[in-house]
Amino acid sequence: MVTNIIMVLILILFATQALCTTKRKKESNNVFELDEGIVYKGLWAFVIMMVHVPNGYTNTIQNIIGSFAYIGVTYFFMSSSYGLLYGVNNKKDYLKLFWKKHIPKLLLPCFMANIINVIIMALAKEEVSFWTFVSINKYVLVLLLFYILFYIINLIVKNKKMCYIFLIITTVLISIITYTTKIKLAYIWPIEVMGFLYGVLLYAFRERILDIINKKQFFMIVSSFVASAILGIIYIKFKGVSQLSDYMIKICLSFFFMVLNIVILNSFSIKNKINMYLGKISFEIYLIHIIIFDRLHEILYINNSAIYIVTSMTLSFILSMFINLLCTKILSKGKGKSKNEKRQTN
Repeated sequence: MVTNIIMVLILILFATQALCTTKRKKESNNVFELDEGIVYKGLWAFVIMMVHVPNGYTNTIQNIIGSFAYIGVTYFFMSSSYGLLYGVNNKKDYLKLFWKKHIPKLLLPCFMANIINVIIMALAKEEVSFWTFVSINKYVLVLLLFYILFYIINLIVKNKKMCYIFLIITTVLISIITYTTKIKLAYIWPIEVMGFLYGVLLYAFRERILDIINKKQFFMIVSSFVASAILGIIYIKFKGVSQLSDYMIKICLSFFFMVLNIVILNSFSIKNKINMYLGKISFEIYLIHIIIFDRLHEILYINNSAIYIVTSMTLSFILSMFINLLCTKILSKGKGKSKNEKRQTN
């Protein structure tokens, strides 16, 4: 009873904070505005945390929220592919500077999270190996795979439409291979990586999609919500009937959730300082929360599920802020040095 009350209070507080500055948009100028997109990454990060609560600390409300986590990971992949396509089509020398820009942003926070993991393991008196320091998060590895494919395709294929087609085909193949074979190219995310495909479609048809949303906001919200609800019921009812049906229903469900997310993103603005900051550190939250949720019980005894979740979330937010701040300073110094070197050579 106490656990459920605390969990309901967490939800109320989070929802109040997230939605307190909500404003209706009459019309959008961009189908996926970067600021609005970042905000939703922070909200989905909160949902994703709920699925990594260790056994013994789970509860009903947390399980309900956590069941939508795969939609959040799908959104992460979608925003990544849209951002990559926006960059390659709008920024000068984007492919030339591709790895110099993206590798540090991916790997530096990952290694910072590893150091925190080592500290926690030391406090828990666990044996620490060299691989604990240098291991790369599985999500980061999958993201790197898609970055490599994106880079190669854009380097070789000069026609934009063909580029979109090749990205779609490779994403579908990775998803199917991961889901149906022992070759886990996308690790445990065969459904979620389809978000990369959704991002490609969103960018390729951005003007047409934006026009439809601006003209039929209410209809799009209602229809995508109803479709998501119906598919959700179908999935629950027919879950486990066959591997193919599970795969297709979950993909359709994630697709309509992404449609709903994009329509809401273009219909309402929920930007505020906290939402923006949560979105800014969402990658760090993802990396660190798994470590904290999984290992906190090894160094701290807590016998209540909700209190364990609140404590883990709080520590995850604090450490994410620290990692983001440190990485931002290190990366900004690197940019400063490269600019000075260019000036000296000129």
